[in-house]
Amino acid sequence: MSWDELIGLRDRLDSLLQDIRHSRAITRPAMSTKCPCCGAPMVQGAASVSVRATILALGRFGLASEPEVNLLEKRWKKYQQTTGRDAHGKPRL
Repeated sequence: MSWDELIGLRDRLDSLLQDIRHSRAITRPAMSTKCPCCGAPMVQGAASVSVRATILALGRFGLASEPEVNLLEKRWKKYQQTTGRDAHGKPRL
């Protein structure tokens, strides 16, 4: 699987996650910490699927062995650093 295919899989998984959240009206949880400026409860940003999470899912669901997952993680980190990609596989601005 190429990096573009893996990033495409990540995009599809993230889209599925967002669709599930939207269809079930799942909202972001408020954190217990307060905003230092206004004192209001801080709200977390909506979590999304990263490329690393996608790689780990390949192992979790038996699509890749543990050594393959470990190797993919190392290769992803190197690819990410050399190409300037963020955790979601998008080019950093």
